[in-house]
Amino acid sequence: MRYGILIGLIILGVITFVATVFTTGEPRIHWSMLSVNLIFFLGITQGGIIFSVMFRVSKSRWGRNYMRLGEIITLSFIPVAIILFLAVGIGGVDHLFYWAHPVADAGHGGGHGAPMSPWLNKTFFYWRIVITSILFYVVAYIYFRLGRKEERAMAASHADLGSDTPGVTRGMEKAVNVFAALVGITFVIVNTNLAWDFGMMIWSHWESTIFAPFYWVGNAFAGGAFLFLMSFFFIKRKPGVDVEGVNKEGISKTMISFALLWIYMFWSQYIVMWYTNVPHRSEPVMRQMTGEYLPIFIFMMLTLFVLPFLALVFRRMMTSTSALGAVAALVCIGLWVNRYLMVNSAFGETPLLGGGIGITTTLAVGAATILSIALFRRIFPGVTFKTVMPPSSGH
Repeated sequence: MRYGILIGLIILGVITFVATVFTTGEPRIHWSMLSVNLIFFLGITQGGIIFSVMFRVSKSRWGRNYMRLGEIITLSFIPVAIILFLAVGIGGVDHLFYWAHPVADAGHGGGHGAPMSPWLNKTFFYWRIVITSILFYVVAYIYFRLGRKEERAMAASHADLGSDTPGVTRGMEKAVNVFAALVGITFVIVNTNLAWDFGMMIWSHWESTIFAPFYWVGNAFAGGAFLFLMSFFFIKRKPGVDVEGVNKEGISKTMISFALLWIYMFWSQYIVMWYTNVPHRSEPVMRQMTGEYLPIFIFMMLTLFVLPFLALVFRRMMTSTSALGAVAALVCIGLWVNRYLMVNSAFGETPLLGGGIGITTTLAVGAATILSIALFRRIFPGVTFKTVMPPSSGH
């Protein structure tokens, strides 16, 4: 029944999107909404494996319950990512990017008719996304396989020796840690590229050194929130058994830390642009906070910082499963709104949330994301959604 609802949402979204794009006189808003969902769901799913890396590096005892699920969320999204990239690449580029038209007006060339920057090239656009994405997912898959191998070695050691001493060689542990570091590096590379292309390159003459790090942090923040939400559905618990208290405290502290980091990155970008007041540098950020976008911007700030921070400073909220779920959902919604403002504000006045087609498109991509995780479990039943780690390690 649940899968039927997800499949129905996907079919509805595809039919309405395709029918509207091919019949409307101005399809740009619909392509921009598809791009919003592409970068949002791609970002939060890639954030899943980043939390696995964080928990491994810190040897978090409570975090090991979520490491494997974080890796699965990242890898299971690959088919959806390919379909969305193909759709945007084939049909949406000419509608989204000013430099993709045969005759580009000035752009990054400096004056009317001046040559465009080599970066603003459709062929290069496609290849840099393909290469950086393949690099990230290959490294993520190797990290996932090494983690599974390490886990099996620990299980074999426990069965053979009757102890909790992991049967993991120093070389194996080193290999996993090396690829954990490589996952972080490739995450930064691929998300920097996406931030430049879908955040900065839709504006003429906009450069920002802080925007890409701000983009990474948002993906990691909402990626963690999405991971914790999915754990409620995909990590099995005995009937009537709540999430362990230490897990809830760990989740709460992680989310409030990322909320503070996110607002710091936001302020770091905003204050410099406000102070310098150079129109072509400040407009992409200031437009998101004014005019028709002001109420949406306020809602974003409430969901990404104000409400999570105020909620999670109270211990009663920190240890409430329902409160944590609500905060995690707010964070995910808030980052989606952030990506909506990031892309759509470049095109001036647009229908709220892209209109009805924007909503069905969002529901379709969200359903495809959740369905991909469920299908991963069906296709690979031997892969557990929880990671087995030595009980004596970590904190």
